[in-house]
Amino acid sequence: MPYVLAVSGLKNSGKTTLCGELLERLRRRGYAVGYAKHSSHSLESSENTDTGKIRALQISTVHFSPRAVLLELGEDPPVQYTLSLCFPREDLVLLEGGKHLPFPRIWVGAPETVPPDVKGIIAFWNRSAAENPDDSPEYAPGEEERLTDRIEKLLLPREKETLEVFLENRKLPVKSFVGEFIAGGIRGMLGSLKGYAPNFCGNISLLLKNDEPSEKS
Repeated sequence: MPYVLAVSGLKNSGKTTLCGELLERLRRRGYAVGYAKHSSHSLESSENTDTGKIRALQISTVHFSPRAVLLELGEDPPVQYTLSLCFPREDLVLLEGGKHLPFPRIWVGAPETVPPDVKGIIAFWNRSAAENPDDSPEYAPGEEERLTDRIEKLLLPREKETLEVFLENRKLPVKSFVGEFIAGGIRGMLGSLKGYAPNFCGNISLLLKNDEPSEKS
């Protein structure tokens, strides 16, 4: 299952331009990458068409031509599932848009343009900004190589990166691709918390408490 990095921003902010720059650089570094675009408009077949009538039966359908495929699912699965179907071998998928989806993201625009409900930002790319210091999470045109370094450091799998899961004191076996998916999601969601540095690369410990009331003797 690939890592998913959203590239979000307001309309005409330069999202597609940035995606193209990053995809080219990541591919040159040897990563298998994919590109997805989230749309607020419906792409589904109209219920008045023959295909739409089949889809109304909650049956998934695929439309394909020599160089294009449209997949219409019979239900509404998590977006992670849909992307895993479309990109089974990629290391990273850049998802253009999707500013409210639960992924780590680059915000295309100045920090002050971020809506209050948008979370998980690991970097800003502002095409009207000047160049920034090397340790800054803000990037300007011409700094795409430095931004690619940040993506590689924070999100892409490294041999030394591991994830361990315990139930009380019992350690559970976790396959590497599952561990990488969980770790990437946790790092992305932690970006919305006050006090969490987006460039933090140390160990992270979580305690998930049982919320069921304890039985009284």
